Amino acid sequence: MQRGYELTIGAVAERTGCSVPTIRYYEEIGLLPKAARTPAGRRTYGEPDLSRLLFIRRCRDFGFPIEQIRALGALFVAGDRDCTGARDLAHTQLGLLRRKMQELRELESSLAALVVIVAPSAPEVLPQAVSSSRIWTLAASQKSAAEFSHCLLNAPSP
Repeated sequence: MQRGYELTIGAVAERTGCSVPTIRYYEEIGLLPKAARTPAGRRTYGEPDLSRLLFIRRCRDFGFPIEQIRALGALFVAGDRDCTGARDLAHTQLGLLRRKMQELRELESSLAALVVIVAPSAPEVLPQAVSSSRIWTLAASQKSAAEFSHCLLNAPSP
């Protein structure tokens, strides 16, 4: 295969921001094609490999799981000009991302409230405020940040 130029795995890692073990892992699971090898057995990569790895990295930055990246990659490799599949995957990921952002906003609000509750002038409040079994139950059960926040803010006062 004509690659245009050859890069070592270290150079590819540096250019993409992926670690060498991550690049090897992506090869192992088939997200990235197996690298060409020099006569000495060293991996070499070309421009198409670099582009694909940058695509994978960007998808990971957007929070796409491996299987969705695999599906997106297959759409692009097939040269399918109907972008419906890619749009649908991106739409699903966008919904997940929006839910996570909402939960993070709720968590931020809860933490801000905790900071106010546990002022430096009243450090004894924290053990009493969080001693409520309801608070620990919610935290352990991974309930929504809103429920946790509500419980925290309505904890019995000392």
